[in-house]
Amino acid sequence: MQFLLKILVIIFSFSIANAQMAQISGKITHEGEALKGATIILKETKFGAISDDEGNFLLKYIPAGTYVLKTTYIGFADFEKEIIVNLHDSLFVEIGLSAKEHGHETEEVVVTATRTARNIDDVPIRVEAVPQEEIEEKILMRASSVSMLLSELIGMRLQTTSAASNTANVRIQGLNGRYTQILMDGVPNFSGMSSGFSIVQLPPLNLRQVEVVKGTSSVLYGADAIAGVVNFITKRPSEEQEISALINQSTLGASDVSAYYGHKPLENFGYTFLANYNYQKKFDADGDNFTDLAGYNRYSIFPKFVYDFSKDFIATLNLGFTGEEREGGSMGSPFGEYTEENNSTRMNAGIRTDWILSESSLFTFNATGMQMVRDADYGGYLFKATQKILYSDAQYNTTFEAAGKHNLLFGAAFNIDDLKDRTPEQPDNTRDLTYRFSDVGIFAQEEYNFAEHWTALVAGRLDFHNEYGTFFSPRVSLMYKPIHEITMRISGGQGFKASTPFVEEAEERGFKRIFIDTKGLVAEKARNAQFDINWRQELGAFAININALAFGTMIDDAIFAHYHDDNPANTFVHVKNVTGETFSRGGEISGNIGYGDFKLVLGYTYVYATQVNETELGIDKYEIELNPRHAANIVLMYENDELGIKGGFENFYTGFQRLDDNAEFGERSKPYWITGAMIEKAFGNFRIFVNFENIFDTRQTRFQPTNIHNTTTGSYQPLPIFAPLEGRAINGGIRFVL
Repeated sequence: MQFLLKILVIIFSFSIANAQMAQISGKITHEGEALKGATIILKETKFGAISDDEGNFLLKYIPAGTYVLKTTYIGFADFEKEIIVNLHDSLFVEIGLSAKEHGHETEEVVVTATRTARNIDDVPIRVEAVPQEEIEEKILMRASSVSMLLSELIGMRLQTTSAASNTANVRIQGLNGRYTQILMDGVPNFSGMSSGFSIVQLPPLNLRQVEVVKGTSSVLYGADAIAGVVNFITKRPSEEQEISALINQSTLGASDVSAYYGHKPLENFGYTFLANYNYQKKFDADGDNFTDLAGYNRYSIFPKFVYDFSKDFIATLNLGFTGEEREGGSMGSPFGEYTEENNSTRMNAGIRTDWILSESSLFTFNATGMQMVRDADYGGYLFKATQKILYSDAQYNTTFEAAGKHNLLFGAAFNIDDLKDRTPEQPDNTRDLTYRFSDVGIFAQEEYNFAEHWTALVAGRLDFHNEYGTFFSPRVSLMYKPIHEITMRISGGQGFKASTPFVEEAEERGFKRIFIDTKGLVAEKARNAQFDINWRQELGAFAININALAFGTMIDDAIFAHYHDDNPANTFVHVKNVTGETFSRGGEISGNIGYGDFKLVLGYTYVYATQVNETELGIDKYEIELNPRHAANIVLMYENDELGIKGGFENFYTGFQRLDDNAEFGERSKPYWITGAMIEKAFGNFRIFVNFENIFDTRQTRFQPTNIHNTTTGSYQPLPIFAPLEGRAINGGIRFVL
């Protein structure tokens, strides 16, 4: 360990990074044909360019700020677009000019979840980015958290882990939510106990982008990234003041008030501030005197401060506090009751420094800490715990030309996950869940543009874990772009996860009668491969983008919960490693079609995930429960800036899912559709919105109950959650944007 610490000291002390300054590149076209000689400028600045023979342009060395990009060409309508440029961004803008009233933009995305700020088209790893415009649309549908945003992304599923408490996590490509790594501004900030609250407590108003990397990503982020990574990127202050506020009310009894302010009043100092209050009364959709939505009171504040010590050295301080009281279960039954109470507080603080050494040189250091205190009461059974996470990393990358373009990244990371089980002695308290994990990781990555149309990526990470030993996580990717409109990628990698007691089955049961032999568990190890192809084209007035993906992930020693008899309500649950392989495979296909003010989004996902385990009865192979084999979405959006109108209509299909806990209700769930509609009208800086969610009142209790409970005895047995619980909802409110 002393040797490793010496290595860390050397890396943290002498790392020199190389990266490009912020830049904007793009392509100017008309009906799919490149336009040579178009003029591109950033208004009220000296930055400008002329498109070349292939319609391409490049603006380099752009300082951070908010700009208006203007494109002009003789015989075509001018095109203007406001662009927010952050330090180290590499934005790509494809603009289709038209002789009509307006052109349309087909792409403008920079991604950072791969630890390098790169144009999304230049990244050999497939990254999906949700821009700020789409985030704002989802805020209108659910203002309290990011849960709606993630649940409607193709290939992803929001899984409710407790019907009474409404805790949830996000599944990627058929794998349990504990395999998804949640990042805030590129930093791991949720795991173990806190992961069940990450999605339902995280507010969306201060987000400028969400990035999703599907597939094993341990090579850059260590444990917890077997299924993939979700990176929430918050806004940065700019010279122009940004003020936004939202008031929302729902027929389900939800009230939300949120306000955001961002400004850089001084040349070298800026800040943002987000404050939220979210209230949900206990809601019973089916009249059985048992909550379908838990009630809660939640307060949260998130300040951020950015200070430029010089144009080459920038520091960012992030702070956050969330406090919540949550209660669900029986509602006023005269025969006794079962209730769940979860009171939690979460505090986090983090600092990031960026040191630009030259035009192509950058050193980055992150350090963050989080503490979550959770006091829960599950029908008289107590669970109390405190989790502390400390994380730091240092990295550098270098870009140079040598028989092709190289981008090298080197770094080191250190992580501590410390959980203290404070639960008092009580019946059925069978195990102290306390653990303390520490991990030291050293990683490197090379992107090599070795030919005109080819880019390769080779990466590796070495982790030294205090409990589970040493792990090597490699990743290899290859990207081929035969023409500008087509991109193909193939990649594969390995990863691992340190096993913790916080599996979905334990959360469902309130950690009651959970038997976990932590010393007998081994780490979960994964292998992943995927291939995708993307085609985008302008055909007349249509902008088309189609993507197809095939994937497969194999996990060895996966953790699962094993019941010892046929009565889950009364038996102990043993959490242990399966003896065979867990294999999830499938595919996705999605398409975006833009025409004027209209946008049509289509998607389909197929997932088939199985698990093999040897029991006393022999080899058992079964499909993993709560995974829809088929899922589809159809979304039509309309947005007219001149009229100040935005609206949409959406349909989501969820196919059958395997069920396992109670044979009385069958082994498969019923398929279902969810239909919604939304409209927003702007009146100057004020916007009024109305959202109709789940119009046809689809909910699980129309198919089967969410639990088996006896209000006389207080006994409670949760059943699998495979469909929405709350049913039809209408919400509306006012947004203020300046």
